[in-house]
Amino acid sequence: MKAVIFDLFETLITEWVTEKYTSALCAADLGVNPALYREIWESMNDLRNTGKITHEQAVILICEKAGVPLSAEKLAYVVSHRKIAKEYCINYRHADILDMLSALRSMGIKIGLISNCFSEEAEAFHKSHLPAYFDAAVLSYEAGITKPDPEIYKLCAKKLGVLPSECLFVGDGGSSELKGAESVGMKPLRAMWFLNRYAKNIEQMPFNQAETPDDVLKYII
Repeated sequence: MKAVIFDLFETLITEWVTEKYTSALCAADLGVNPALYREIWESMNDLRNTGKITHEQAVILICEKAGVPLSAEKLAYVVSHRKIAKEYCINYRHADILDMLSALRSMGIKIGLISNCFSEEAEAFHKSHLPAYFDAAVLSYEAGITKPDPEIYKLCAKKLGVLPSECLFVGDGGSSELKGAESVGMKPLRAMWFLNRYAKNIEQMPFNQAETPDDVLKYII
């Protein structure tokens, strides 16, 4: 292995360290029926993930489709609260994970990141301490493609200057990311440390598992 490529959410960071600004909370603040809010919000996942619309634009569209008036003050409140929640979890420093990233760097291993993310998440990432740990970071919001599209894995490997077959991909398994990595020749490894701590139901997957961040180092062979 010449490089390790990581997923972001629930792999290097977790949203469980803070109170999430959930769709239900957002809907309540906007005065939109929660079920309708979630339905419209999820219908725009691809648009938000691939940089077609920002979070602010999504909120405006939801209110328009729900027939709910939206003031500038209410829009600013909702956008800022989601941004604060995202910034908190992305800036939360998990010492064991940062130690593992530093160990990889000391071994001469290149480090990459592939994340399906929205506008507010991409902004929070770039403002955080995390970019300094990566030789290449591919965010779906900026790249216009998402996991598990093979092209997003190939793009990251290209940015790292390695072949996909020379990469270990580490992620919790969301968005079929491990299958996507395997499809281009990367070695998939499932990150279990946050799942084991916080998930109520864990889907079984046929991949090797890293129970702790340090376990990742065992797969650099």
